[in-house]
Order: sequence, then structure tokens, then C-alpha cells
Amino acid sequence: MRRRMRANATRGSAAIEFAFIAPVFFTLLFGILETGIMYFAGFALQNATLQQARAIRTGTAQATNFSSAAQCSGGQGGSGAGGSYASSQEWYKDQICCGISTMLSCANLRVNVQSFTGGFTGNNFANTQVGGLYQPVTDSYSPGVACNVVLVRATYNWTVVTPVLSFFLVNMAGNAHMLSSTYAFRNEPYTSGTTC
Repeated sequence: MRRRMRANATRGSAAIEFAFIAPVFFTLLFGILETGIMYFAGFALQNATLQQARAIRTGTAQATNFSSAAQCSGGQGGSGAGGSYASSQEWYKDQICCGISTMLSCANLRVNVQSFTGGFTGNNFANTQVGGLYQPVTDSYSPGVACNVVLVRATYNWTVVTPVLSFFLVNMAGNAHMLSSTYAFRNEPYTSGTTC
């Protein structure tokens, strides 16, 4: 009888010890999972932005007729009649959206494309901060022409779900972490007779 009581007492203590450790264990487990998924999503955003930045650099994006452009699978499509794109900005953002749509919602995606006639110096490329928190870029599309310097920035608002992790990762308003991808380059001389 004593042995049976001692075995039951041991089982009870293991349950109590697990009750103390379980919240910490599951918080760490979910934190590791969320961080891994978040970094994978960041790499997907970088890859999608790089592919579309190359389209601008080579002049492919500038030569595309947005109103008759085919929609890519996974994108949001256009806001025009029959799902066509209403602007080149909408078309370009949807191209990046297609690259991330397997794991991210395009509603939180912002794409900003700026062109500059000068060189790489003398321009302000900093992200906007308000109260120490980053702000998403505003959607705009100005890809420039051959030999212009172009800055392509894409930001995504990732809502941090794991409670303790938010203390370390939140850098935007609304309990969010900004995933960001930026590429600066000079457009190639893709028009005939142009030299940079």
C-alpha cells in the first residue's frame, strides 16, 4: 500500500512540475516557430522584390502595358473592369504580391518605387519613424527611364502573435514587426542610343 501511495505521489508531483514549466515551454516553442516563419516570409519578400526590381532595371516593367497585362496566379488582380489593372502602380504591386502570396496576405504589403536623375549621393533613403516606431512606405510607382537611379522598397506589416516575443520584435504601431526589402540600382541603358 505504501509503495502504491508513493507512486501516486510521484505522479502528482510530475504533473505539478509540468504545470509550472508548461507555459514557459510552450511560449518558447511558439516563439521559435513564429520567428522561423517570419524570417522565411522575409526571404520570400526579398526574393519577390528582387525579381521585380530586375524588371525595372532592364526596362521590362516600363514597357509593360498595365491595362492589358495578364494577371499572375496568386495575386489580387486589378481593380479595373474585368479584373484588369487600373494603373501601372497596381500592376507592379500585384507582381510582388504574386511572389509572396503563398504565405502572406497582400493586404499588408506596401510598395514604393522612386527614381532619381542624379547619382546615388544626395538623396534621403531613410525609413520614416514616428515615436520610435517605423511607418510602412506609401504606395507609389515611378520607375524612371534608362540610366536613372531607382529605389524599390517593399514593406510588410507582420503581426506578432507570441506574447513575450512582441517585446523583442515589435517595431511598428499595432503590435507589428516590419518586414522590409530594399534595392537601389541604376537602370540599364535599355533604349537604343542611350549611354550612362
